[in-house]
Amino acid sequence: MKRIVILALCVFILVISCGCSGVKNAVIDYGDSKIYTHEDMDQAISVIKNEISNLKGYNKLENLEYAGDEMSQENIPYCNSLSEDVEYDECIVFNSSLKTSLTGSNNHWSWYLARLKNGDWDLLTYGIG
Repeated sequence: MKRIVILALCVFILVISCGCSGVKNAVIDYGDSKIYTHEDMDQAISVIKNEISNLKGYNKLENLEYAGDEMSQENIPYCNSLSEDVEYDECIVFNSSLKTSLTGSNNHWSWYLARLKNGDWDLLTYGIG
């Protein structure tokens, strides 16, 4: 009986811990961009996933969706307003759904990244929106 309880506890802990780093299984929607390649987007997505991995309480990325070329182009001035040192050429915007470990609820977040032409993406701001 003691073995069964210990085995059940181990399985429970394993199941719980597997759900805590849920950025790998997110559904990615690249949309239909005429500006950015999948490689461009994957580089930005990598930056976003890395940031999510460091967030406390938000531990499962449900989905990540490219907000579109128009939204990204319109937000270049906004991205530049967030930086004092760099005048960015490109902006990319993603929307996501993050599940919290505290309440189990989903929160919809937006992510704004920018870069100099074909450079590395800088994550400028993100949050519920």
